[in-house]
Amino acid sequence: MAHDYWLIIGVIALCYLIGSIPSAYLMGKFCYNLDIREHGSGNIGTMNTRLIMGWLPAVAVFAVDCGKGAIAACIAAYCGVDPLLGLAAAVSGHIWPVWLKFSGGKGLAAGLGGLLWSGQHLAIAVFVIAWLLVYALRRQDDVASACGAIAVAILALSTGPLTWLAVLGAMIALKHFMSYHQYRQP
Repeated sequence: MAHDYWLIIGVIALCYLIGSIPSAYLMGKFCYNLDIREHGSGNIGTMNTRLIMGWLPAVAVFAVDCGKGAIAACIAAYCGVDPLLGLAAAVSGHIWPVWLKFSGGKGLAAGLGGLLWSGQHLAIAVFVIAWLLVYALRRQDDVASACGAIAVAILALSTGPLTWLAVLGAMIALKHFMSYHQYRQP
């Protein structure tokens, strides 16, 4: 029994470390000699990469971040651990990376990659529908993304419950609400 706990802890730690690889930060440092956190929104995600470095680097960052989520879910499943737990660990690493003083991206691309790998197509559809509805009303990406993530958490709790999917939605919503309020400050 104790062996199972160590396996789960090891998978969580490995998935967190995979998720914490700051692809946009590394792209900026090695390819453009800049710290992306000092430009644009300061976020180390796909959208700020597009704004600061262009579309091609943004696509590369998006692909790597999606890959981090998919790899984490795959590793967890291979080890007999819930792939959504591995994905939640990877997304927490992406949002709060140890390498960047726990200040990272917003988790959408990493979450998408893991959800695609896990076959959570309904969760993806719920996120997109909620995002579109809220964005049509508010025209604010962070608010729409937070609401989409909350919709995923509600779906997860009402249909499973899929606890780790709900945790994933809550983490992403929290990061987007924090980001929204950070940029709304005078």
